[in-house]
Amino acid sequence: MIQFFHVSKFYPPSIYALKDLSLSIEKGEFIYLTGVSGAGKSTLISLLHFSEKPTGGKIVIKGKDTSEFSKKDIQQYRQNIGVVFQDFKLLQNKTVYENIILPMLINGTEKNEIEIRANALLNFIGLFSQRNSYPYQLSGGEQQRVSIARAISNNPFLLLADEPTGNLDEGLAIEIMTLLREINIKGTTVIIATHKTQFINKFDGKVFHLEKGKLENE
Repeated sequence: MIQFFHVSKFYPPSIYALKDLSLSIEKGEFIYLTGVSGAGKSTLISLLHFSEKPTGGKIVIKGKDTSEFSKKDIQQYRQNIGVVFQDFKLLQNKTVYENIILPMLINGTEKNEIEIRANALLNFIGLFSQRNSYPYQLSGGEQQRVSIARAISNNPFLLLADEPTGNLDEGLAIEIMTLLREINIKGTTVIIATHKTQFINKFDGKVFHLEKGKLENE
């Protein structure tokens, strides 16, 4: 489903965030991107989100060469993926419910469908009773749950998670990883950039280990 062919990302004057990277990710896989800070994990996520473009090589998604994507193609692609960040990126002046439904509003989802889907997501993340709360009233783990619900509100085929447990203690991190695994089991391809390798044995997945922008092992 996702293929990287000799992909590089260069930042002048002399930094290669990724160098000659080739890999393949199949539909429905649970992927870990591991490596120390600066290894290239977040850059790879950024390329898949189109917030960055590769300097060299080719990225193919669902059989399409992404270098040929128009602005409209990129917009449509982004509407069909979800992204979860370490710092949540929730709108502080919006309630839990309002944060979750935002992507559906952008996509023009019908009002009745929004209500049904949002209620199902609130139950899924265990925060239905806090639907009218604001992010600052929630714990870090709860905020990350809202972030995940928002990311999957449009039923994405791909979920990108950049250090989703980075700011959480071990107990909360396990809860978030469990939630991500449940999403994956339902059919969504999940790619997690993480330095917390202790979760890999607990939550089985395919590992791509990066060192200085290069793929060391699979």
